[in-house]
Amino acid sequence: MIKLTLTTLLSVIALASFAQKKFVIHGKIDLLTKSKNVRLSGYDPVPIKSDGTFEITGERNEPNIALILTDSSAASAIWLAPGEYTINCKEITLPDYKGVLFRTPFLHGPANAELFNNFNELQYSGYGTAGQKEKDPTSTGARIKERAIKYMDSVLKVNNSSPVLPNMIRSVQPFIGDEATKMLIQKLAPGLRDNGEIAILEQNFKRKEKIKKEKVFENFTLKDLGDSDFSLSALSGKKVILIDFWASNCGPCRAAHPRLKEWYAKYAAKGLEIISISIDDDKANWLKAVHDDGIDSWINVCDPNGFKASLIQDYYIPFIPFRFLLDENKNIVLVNNGQESWITEKDIVSILGN
Repeated sequence: MIKLTLTTLLSVIALASFAQKKFVIHGKIDLLTKSKNVRLSGYDPVPIKSDGTFEITGERNEPNIALILTDSSAASAIWLAPGEYTINCKEITLPDYKGVLFRTPFLHGPANAELFNNFNELQYSGYGTAGQKEKDPTSTGARIKERAIKYMDSVLKVNNSSPVLPNMIRSVQPFIGDEATKMLIQKLAPGLRDNGEIAILEQNFKRKEKIKKEKVFENFTLKDLGDSDFSLSALSGKKVILIDFWASNCGPCRAAHPRLKEWYAKYAAKGLEIISISIDDDKANWLKAVHDDGIDSWINVCDPNGFKASLIQDYYIPFIPFRFLLDENKNIVLVNNGQESWITEKDIVSILGN
């Protein structure tokens, strides 16, 4: 019998742990564009070979959602965990969508990754065949809802403790509604009900209840760029108010600033006002970001308490960027929560009217 010293044993355990964290994705893609790379969020881009194959390797300490895309496509989501994957993917286009999308019709790998991908592909098929325009959007929504509920119910009956389930439930909530979502949450194993994805859903439910009850966005007073007090109640004569929560270290927040600048240039004279509420705890960082991004044309205020800021707490805001669209009476018309609804230029125009 071979005896292992303590040092040797610890080395073996460390190597085993390291191996368990590694993943490798063997992929092949059908391209519509001249994309040269496949990109996986959090990892370096990898080149696409002449035959369409690629390979992505890395480590993953905690299994979770990762985004995958090409140089030219929008992103799709996969469940990324330690292990070996084989995927077939492609760039596609759809009617009424200007860009290129990324799809993964085939994925073989860790069980939870297969479950998540099968679910995504089932949901995607609810929109009809690629290249085919849906004549009745209402029937599309009903079909997606029916498929989502049946699929989730069938999965939960077999296994209600898979770590991918909270992500799946959150992704279907916009299609199946709050009440059906709450029923699915109750079917989860107790340990999963505290998952971050479920917490975001619970916050969404609470925010909706608050807005339904109060309607008007609550008044607040915060320091502006000149260190003077700005109060929402003092703002008048505006037909549309866009409240944008952000921070200087939030990449997606700042990536949206050019679009906000475009909207402000078009509609400020017609009654649009933007209030950017930073949650930076460092005033210098806030001021520099405002200057660098050129967003000092509209109202900028800051609450240095980060995610403990009173408005963040009061409106159950789990992440940034996060936006509210108000009418001239400061009623909340729309919430941009990054999952269920999005504020668009059309929304602003519809409130402004003629």
